[in-house]
Amino acid sequence: MRKGRSIVRNRLTLLAFAFVFAAEPLLSCPVCFGETESGSAAGVNAAVWVLLGITAVVLGLLSAMFLHFRRRMRMTLGGDVQFPGSN
Repeated sequence: MRKGRSIVRNRLTLLAFAFVFAAEPLLSCPVCFGETESGSAAGVNAAVWVLLGITAVVLGLLSAMFLHFRRRMRMTLGGDVQFPGSN
């Protein structure tokens, strides 16, 4: 019985070492190896541009909202509003 456990333990140890030392090349994508002409690289670049576009749209909408608030406040107060730093 003990010999069977020893064999299983040895096989599991060998399998663990195989995963540890073989995992790096197996889990890396082509982008990590520097291949810029692959489909993965194009997908990553497209994702970056989409996220930058979403960020720009959100910041633009926030700016438009604050400009709208400023215009509405000026209309409400009759246009005699002085903001700090504006001449």
